Amino acid sequence: MREIHRISKDGALFYIRVPNWNSSAAMAADPTHWNQFNEATFQQFCQSPLAEQYSIPRLFEMVSIDHRFHPKLRLIPRGVLKELMHLLSGVCDELWVTLRSVKSNRTIPYNPKRTFHFNPLKREDRKAAVVYGAVFWGVIALFALTLLDLVGLV
Repeated sequence: MREIHRISKDGALFYIRVPNWNSSAAMAADPTHWNQFNEATFQQFCQSPLAEQYSIPRLFEMVSIDHRFHPKLRLIPRGVLKELMHLLSGVCDELWVTLRSVKSNRTIPYNPKRTFHFNPLKREDRKAAVVYGAVFWGVIALFALTLLDLVGLV
């Protein structure tokens, strides 16, 4: 997606057609199941709270997203099908997404929600380090003793 954004002009439209995450086409097209697509896949490249949290710059603007349902289900109302597609496999076959490229020099500042600063002068930090170290080396010792017992050396 970054490469598409890099080579595009500002305001360029992209028409993307992918199998929905729980359709049979998604399973057949990618047997590794590494690249599954749903609505949130494309929203992370648009301005969203998740994008701001992980410092993903705004690359695109969502123009439209259309769900293409299985032809056998054409008599069922779209609202019902949109609810069923999250529960049942094979209801929504494809997603047709239209994105507009957004070129700006503004970068999203990195503000992590959780930070940890170890200060060896603070008693609480030293105590936590000792406890975590003891737990870690205790687990290692138990693993070593179990391994030695299995081999028959203890």
